[in-house]
Amino acid sequence: MTQVPTTPFHQGEREAQHRAGVGDVASWAGGFIRDFLPDQHRDFHTALPFLVMAGSDLNGRTWVTVLEGADGFLHSPTPYQLSLRTEPEPSDPLAERLFSGGDVGVLGIDLASRRRNRFNGRISRSSDGYVIDVQQSFGNCPQYIQQRTLSRTQANAPGTLKRFSQLTRDHIHWIERADTMFMGSGHHDHSEARHNGFDASHRGGAPGFVKVESEQELVIPDYAGNNFFNTIGNLLKDPRVGLVFVDFNQGSLLHISGTARINWSPGASSDPQARRFIHVTIERILERRHVLSLRWQRDLQHTRDLTIKRKVRESKDVTSFYLAPVDQHPLVPATAGQHLNVDMQIPGQLGTTSRSYSLSGDPADSQHYRLSIKREA
Repeated sequence: MTQVPTTPFHQGEREAQHRAGVGDVASWAGGFIRDFLPDQHRDFHTALPFLVMAGSDLNGRTWVTVLEGADGFLHSPTPYQLSLRTEPEPSDPLAERLFSGGDVGVLGIDLASRRRNRFNGRISRSSDGYVIDVQQSFGNCPQYIQQRTLSRTQANAPGTLKRFSQLTRDHIHWIERADTMFMGSGHHDHSEARHNGFDASHRGGAPGFVKVESEQELVIPDYAGNNFFNTIGNLLKDPRVGLVFVDFNQGSLLHISGTARINWSPGASSDPQARRFIHVTIERILERRHVLSLRWQRDLQHTRDLTIKRKVRESKDVTSFYLAPVDQHPLVPATAGQHLNVDMQIPGQLGTTSRSYSLSGDPADSQHYRLSIKREA
């Protein structure tokens, strides 16, 4: 196995990084981007019941889709490959691309544990499905992932594929309720570099974080992230983009294909978390009702309201917060290395903000959880 050289980013990604003022990302991130799947990623992907996949149809239009299979349908025969024992529905916008082969971007995501990993590669037919030869892979943090539990229904009857050139009222309501979407973009130059290909990414926020400007334009906020700028870097060089919104309760998919431009200086907006905005002009829409057997539910029954009882300044940059239950009942005992998912309402920001912090207190303390948090600019 080899590490990808310390310049794994193409010109568009480097341009986006420079414009955002994040410095020489390749100098510290090169080692995190590999040309194989680490064992941890292989175990993660092969345990999933679905993948998010981006690519182009045979006409060159960019799409992103959700591809599911029976439990165990994913297998990694080598660190350089992932195989899929499944067939896409004929209505899937990438069905012909998968059958004929080509570049794809893949996101593996587990909404329950808020884990995600990405890779890109080239897909081709195999004797029992498909195989993807990996070109680049890297992990992502859990930021902005809305937690959901997964189930599967056996009585699933896919609806008829419907095509549109602009959003209907039902589509607008669908998007305005969404707290999750997936985006696909691509980059191709004349080299054989591993950064060529497609990228599939997750976007999340408070319900309604994607704004509907009109029946043919969406505005997507770009929040602080890993500073790789894979999506925006791709769009700077190739504006073709694909989106998919998932109806988690019904297993339905709303696919959108179009072009994008970046607003680097948004000024005052209703979403102060946004560093910049992606404006998407809609060209094609596919509505696929009940196409997935998978269903997801928000797991709200295990949440508890906590209040900050005490703050301790540990150092110049680190503060410990002691959290106590509002209902005054004992807390669930923590284990060493466990983390706590926290949803907070930050003044001036839209909706709640989700974060994960490692617990730093005594596991035997049933009255408090302690979080020791470093403050960074």
